[in-house]
Amino acid sequence: NLPKTNPAYRIFSSPQVQKGMLACAEWADVLSVSTTYLKKVVEKNWGHLTNVVTKKPIPVMVYENRVDPTFFVPKPYEEREYITIGWAGSNTHAGDLAEVWPILFKILNEYKNVKLELVGHNAPFKHERVIQKEWVHISEYTYCISNWNWDIFLAPLEQHKFNDSKSNIKLQEAGILGRPCLAGQAKPYEDFCKGNPRLEWQLCSIPLRWENKLKTLIEDKSLRFELGKEMREHTLEHFHIQDIEKDWDAIAVEAMR
Repeated sequence: NLPKTNPAYRIFSSPQVQKGMLACAEWADVLSVSTTYLKKVVEKNWGHLTNVVTKKPIPVMVYENRVDPTFFVPKPYEEREYITIGWAGSNTHAGDLAEVWPILFKILNEYKNVKLELVGHNAPFKHERVIQKEWVHISEYTYCISNWNWDIFLAPLEQHKFNDSKSNIKLQEAGILGRPCLAGQAKPYEDFCKGNPRLEWQLCSIPLRWENKLKTLIEDKSLRFELGKEMREHTLEHFHIQDIEKDWDAIAVEAMR
């Protein structure tokens, strides 16, 4: 399901890499994945797998992404020279970002009090208020994303089957830091906002909505604050890591059978 335009396609389409992944999987007692959709994909392709030692079938279990609030340090809202829009991820998100590059360029030219900070990907245009942050090790990520102190998070997501298996971790990260996050109108993000019309407002299905909603958030500090507060409350209620300890227990029990 990985699009050929994705930089990772060259790696994961390799028969050698696929063979290696399968060989590793056959040593597992349990395969854990982060979404129900991904579980279905793995079961469809690898449902026949048995452990090379025990010869038992290898179950596929869902262990969803969740955030641990103790790893993050939310910053209070304060008046600053710039409103910062932020995004972090690898270059495999090139297709996701393509939808919003023209809008971000327009926003930067229209609003002199806005800057864009990027981690893990370069903008396709030059601008004095585009800041390329240094890539950080995963062990430092939650500390860094807390201290980057972005005002508005971005989570565009290209519409294709591969992305249907993604989790909503980007919204969880924004939420635990008490910040709004404009996101693509895609299933993982719809699931995060489900049942909350105010959070659903953050979902953008077409470029015009990205532009209009970015402008609204830039111009309305109180809305940024209110949405951020609601994002944090929603994340703590529905996406706290303590809520899935039982899932990990179930995986451990299954692995010991």
